[in-house]
Amino acid sequence: MFRKLKSTLFLLVICYAAIYAQVEQVEYGKNRIQYHDDFDQWLFYESENFITYWYGKARNHGISTVKYAEQDHDEILDIIEHRINDKIQILVYTDVSDLKQSNIGHEESFHTEAGRTKIEGSKIFVQFDGNHGNLRRDIRRGVARIFLNNMFFGSNLQEVVQNSVSAAIPEWFQGGLSDYVGSYWDHKSDDQLRNIFLHERKTDFKRISAYYPNIVGHSLWYYIGVTYGKSEISNLLYLTRINRSVEDAFLYVFGIPFEEIVSQWEQYFKKRYEAEQELFQPIIGGEKVTFKRKKRVPVSHLRYSPDGTRLVIIDNNISKTRILLRDLQTGQIKKIFKHGYRNNLQATDYNYPMVAWTPDGSGLFILYEYRDQITLKLINFRDGSTISQVLPERYQRVYSMDCLSEKELIFSALSEGMVDLFYYTPNTRQSNQLTKDIYDELDVRIGEVDGVNGILFSSNRPDAYQRSSSVDTVLPFENFNLFHLALEEEGTALYQITKETGVDLRKPVPVGDGIVYLSYANGIINRKMVQARRAQEPRIRVTFTDESELVLPPTMIDSLVDSLIVTTVDTFRTVYESTTKYLTNYLHNIQEFDVDAGQGKAVETFYKVNDYVVYEKPLSDRTVQANTSLHHQIIDQQKDIPEEVIPIAPSAPKPSREIIRSSKLSDDGKKYLFQSEFGDMESDEAEEILEAATSALIVPTTNVVNRKTSSVDSLAINRLRIVPYQLKFKLHSLSANMDNDPLFGGLDSYTAFKREYEPPPIGVLIKSSFKDLFEDYVFEGGVRIPTGFNGAEFFLVHDDRKNRLDKRYAVYRRTISENQALESGDPARIRTKILLGQFGVRYPLDIYHSLRATATLRQDKTTVLASDINSLNSPDLEAQRFGVKLEYVFDNSLDIDLNIRSGTRFKVFTEAVKKFSFSIDPLSLQLSKGFMTVIGTDARHYLNFFKHSVLAGRLAAATSFGSEKILYFLGGSDNWLIPKFNDQIPQPTGGNFAFQTISPSLRGFDYNIRNGSTYALVNTELRLPLFKYFSRRPIKMSFIRHLQLVGFADAGAAWEGISPFDEENPINIVNLENPPTVKLKVNYYRDPIVIGYGVGLRTMLFGYFLRLDYAWGVETRITQKPKLHFSMGLDF
Repeated sequence: MFRKLKSTLFLLVICYAAIYAQVEQVEYGKNRIQYHDDFDQWLFYESENFITYWYGKARNHGISTVKYAEQDHDEILDIIEHRINDKIQILVYTDVSDLKQSNIGHEESFHTEAGRTKIEGSKIFVQFDGNHGNLRRDIRRGVARIFLNNMFFGSNLQEVVQNSVSAAIPEWFQGGLSDYVGSYWDHKSDDQLRNIFLHERKTDFKRISAYYPNIVGHSLWYYIGVTYGKSEISNLLYLTRINRSVEDAFLYVFGIPFEEIVSQWEQYFKKRYEAEQELFQPIIGGEKVTFKRKKRVPVSHLRYSPDGTRLVIIDNNISKTRILLRDLQTGQIKKIFKHGYRNNLQATDYNYPMVAWTPDGSGLFILYEYRDQITLKLINFRDGSTISQVLPERYQRVYSMDCLSEKELIFSALSEGMVDLFYYTPNTRQSNQLTKDIYDELDVRIGEVDGVNGILFSSNRPDAYQRSSSVDTVLPFENFNLFHLALEEEGTALYQITKETGVDLRKPVPVGDGIVYLSYANGIINRKMVQARRAQEPRIRVTFTDESELVLPPTMIDSLVDSLIVTTVDTFRTVYESTTKYLTNYLHNIQEFDVDAGQGKAVETFYKVNDYVVYEKPLSDRTVQANTSLHHQIIDQQKDIPEEVIPIAPSAPKPSREIIRSSKLSDDGKKYLFQSEFGDMESDEAEEILEAATSALIVPTTNVVNRKTSSVDSLAINRLRIVPYQLKFKLHSLSANMDNDPLFGGLDSYTAFKREYEPPPIGVLIKSSFKDLFEDYVFEGGVRIPTGFNGAEFFLVHDDRKNRLDKRYAVYRRTISENQALESGDPARIRTKILLGQFGVRYPLDIYHSLRATATLRQDKTTVLASDINSLNSPDLEAQRFGVKLEYVFDNSLDIDLNIRSGTRFKVFTEAVKKFSFSIDPLSLQLSKGFMTVIGTDARHYLNFFKHSVLAGRLAAATSFGSEKILYFLGGSDNWLIPKFNDQIPQPTGGNFAFQTISPSLRGFDYNIRNGSTYALVNTELRLPLFKYFSRRPIKMSFIRHLQLVGFADAGAAWEGISPFDEENPINIVNLENPPTVKLKVNYYRDPIVIGYGVGLRTMLFGYFLRLDYAWGVETRITQKPKLHFSMGLDF
C-alpha cells in the first residue's frame, strides 16, 4: 500500500502540467472573427535582434517597427541587463480592429486593454493608432515585457518548470517596469498618479498597488531611477530572480527594508502633489454637465452644434457606445445613436464613433465601424431621416473628420499605410487626397486663419513642405504642431502655424481670430490659444543646369555649388507668424474639449476622483498665468545636460564605489554580505535622499518619444530581405498528467453488456500540440494509458481557424479489456473498441456568440475473448452510429484568478443520432428505424464581490428521446477520484438505452441517486480565497495562494417519462419475484428532487486543482449521513 502511495505521488509530481486538461467537460469558449482576407499573405524581415511580421497594408508600419525596435534594443538591454538567445518576434497590425482578429492565444481570453501592449510567449503584438510616437512606446513596452518574462519564467520547458514553483511576481513589478521602459515618465502618467494621491483616502503602497498596479509600479520604478539611479534596476531584477523575493532584493540592494522604500516613495509624491495644489487651479467657474451613465465610463468626444444650442456627447463603455444630444436651452438629453456591446476582454477602440455637424446645424454625420467596415451615417434633424453608406476600401481607418458642407467632408485617414488628409463627397463616394507623405495628420477642423479658409490639423511633420519620403529611409520623429492647409484660389497651400519642440499640440478648434488647442507645455494638458497672421519671408528661386528649380532661404545659397546654378531670382514665401497664450491653468489634464465662439462657451472633460466629469464654462480669451508642474520643471532644467552626467540632486551624497556592506537582518534571521556602490543608509541619510528627490532639481529625460535622435534613420532596410512567410509548425506544448475526462464530445459510455455505469478509469495522458506562427492551424495528439494497463486511448485533432468559419477534424480510438459477467452469469474477459471520427464547424456571430455544428461517426465493437466454449460461441456486439449536434454558445466570462471567474456563459444544444449497420463483405448498409434526439442546456453565472470572491451558479438540463436514449445518472461530483455507485435505486428496465453518462454535481450522494432519460440540476457555490484577504505580501506557496473555502448547495432530479412526479416513475417501483409462483410489484413514494449542501476546500497541489467537499444529502425530506467527495478539476 505504501509503495502504491509513493508511486502515485511520484506520478503527480513528474506529471506537472497545465490544469486546462482538467476543466469541466462542457466546452464554451470565445471567438475570433476574421472579416477580411488580408492575413492570407504575411511578410517578414529579420534584423539583428528581431523578426518582424506584417501583412500587405501594414507594410509601412512594419518597416517603422523594425527601425524603432532596433533603435531602442540596446537602451532597454542596458536597463534590464538580461539577454535572451532567441530573436523576439513582433507582429504588426494596421489598427486595433485587425489586432482583435488574430488567432494567437485563441484558447485564452486574449485579454487586452487600451494602451497596453499584448504579449503572447515571445511574440509582441503592436497596432498603429495614427501616432508613430505611440507605436514606439508600445514596442518598448513589449520588448521590456519579453525580457522580464524570459528572466523570471524562462524560455524553454526546463526553465518554465523550475520557475513554476517560485514566488509570484506581482503585477506592479512587471507591468510597472515595462511601462517605465516604454516612457520613463510623462504628463499622462503624472496626472494618473496625481489623481490617486489627491483623491484616495489612503495612499499606502500595498493598498493602491492592488487597485492600480501598472501606474503605481511605474511610479515606483521612476522614483528608484530618480533617487538611486537607473543602474540599480538591473541589480534589483537580478537579485529578485536569484532570491525569489522582491522584498529581499530591495533589502540587499539598498540596505533598507522594502517597506521603508515605499514609505519614501509615498512621501516623495505626496509632497510633490500637495505643493502643486498651490500652483494650479481646481476646476472652477463652470457648470457640471450631468447625464445618466455608469461610473468610470469615458467620454470620448464632445462637439457643439454650429449655432451653439446643442451639444453632442459620446461615451464609450468598453466598446458599447452612445451618442447623446443635449439641448443647452432646455437641458434635455436624447440618445440618438447606440452601437456595439460591452467587451471586457479586448482593447477598447475609443476612436469610433466620431461626429461632424453640417455647417447649418441641420444634420449630423456619424462615423463608426461595424464588422471591420467603416460606415458613414447622416441624421437629418429637419425630417428625422437617416442615410448610411460604407466608405470605400481605400480608407483603412479614419482618425478625425469635419464637414465643409452637407455634401463635402474632410478626413484624416489611414490609406496605403500613411495618415493623410482626404476630401470626400458622400453623394458620389469620390475622394481626393490632399496630402501624401509619411507624416501623421490628425485632428482635422475647418477654420480660417487671417481671413483664409482652410483645414486646421495637427501633424508631426518637421515643416510645411510636402515630401515624398519613404519609411524605408526616414521616420517621422517630431512632436505634433499645428498646420493650416489653406484653400486658396490657385489651389491648396500648406502653412505651419506653431513651431513648438518637445511638446505635442493637439485638437485645434477655430475661435474668432484665434485657434484654441491642447498643450502639455507646462506638464499638464491645458487649453492654449494661438493667433496667427500671414507674412512674407524673402526667398530665392534657383534654377540649375538640369533645369530643376528650388526655392531656398537666402542663408542657404552659399552652400550651393556655383557651377550648377544657372539663374537666381528674388521672391517671397507666405508664412504664418503667431503668438500663443494660456487660457487655463488646471491641476488635471483636459481629456476632451470643444468651444463655441458664438455662444461664448467651452466644454471640457476631466478624469477626477475615479470618474470622468464634464464641465461647461464661459469661454474667455484672457491670458492666464500658467505655472509648470514639478515634473516638467525637472525636464526643463536638464534639457541641455548630457544624460550620462546628470546628477540626482546637488545635495545628494555621492557614494563611494564597490563598498562591501552587511544588510539588516532579513526575514530568515540571517545577515548577508554583498557588494554595492552605495553604503548603508541610516535613517537621516535616507531622509536626505528623499528631500533631494522631492526637490528634484535634475533627473534623466523622462519622455522617450520626444527625445531627439538621428540614429533611428541609420538602419537601412534591405528590401531583398523582406520575404513571404512560409507555413511552419512549432511545438507549442508537451504535457503529461493524470485524469479521466472524456477527451472530447461524443464519448458517452456505450452500454453493451453493462447495466451499471462505470466511470472512465484514471489514466496517464501524454499529449502535445503543434501550431504555426499565427496559430491558424493547430495539430494536437496524445495517448492515455489507464493505471490498470488494460487498454489505451489515442486521439488526433486538427483545427483550421484561418477563416471566419472555423473547422475541426478529429479521430479517436480506444481499446480496453475488462472482466465482466455475460447475460448467462458466466465471467468473461471483454474487449471493447471505440473508433470515432468528428468534423465540426464554428461560425462566430461576435466575440461572445457562436453557432456550432458537429458531425460524428462512431463504431462500437465488443468482443468476448475466448477462454471456454461459452465465451468462444458468444457473438460480437457491433454498432455504428452517425450523429449531428447543433449548439448555440454564449461566453463573456473572464478568468480573474484560478477558479474565480466573472460573467456568464451558457449553451443550448440539440443532437440527433442514427444507428446503422455497414458491412464490406458482403457490401451492405442497413438503417435502423427512427433516431435518438437529445436536447439540453448548461448555463453558468459568476457574481464577484470583495474583489477576490465569487458566487457561482449553474443550471444544467437535458432530455433524450426516440428510438434510443441516454440514461443519466445523477449524484456525486465531477472527476470524483474514489467514485461510488448506488445499487439501491432501481434503473429503468426498458427504454432501449444505448448510452450511459453521469450528470454531476450533486454532492452528498453516490452516483445514481436518481436516474432517467431526463435530468435537471442546479448548483451554487460561494468561493472565498481566504489567505488573499489576510496576507499583505504575495503568497509564495501555490497551495496557500489558491486555497479556497467553499460553501455549496445542489438540487436536482432525473426521471423517466414526462413528469418526475409520475407514479410510474421507475424510482418509485420495486419488482420482487420468486419464480415460478411469486411476482410482486411494489409502489412507494420517493421525492424526485434531491438536495445536497455542505462545505469544501479547493487548492492547487502538484500542479493539480483538487476539490474536497463534505456534504449532507436530503432525500425525501430526510437528511442523510454526510459524505466526503475528493475530486479534481475546476468549477463545479
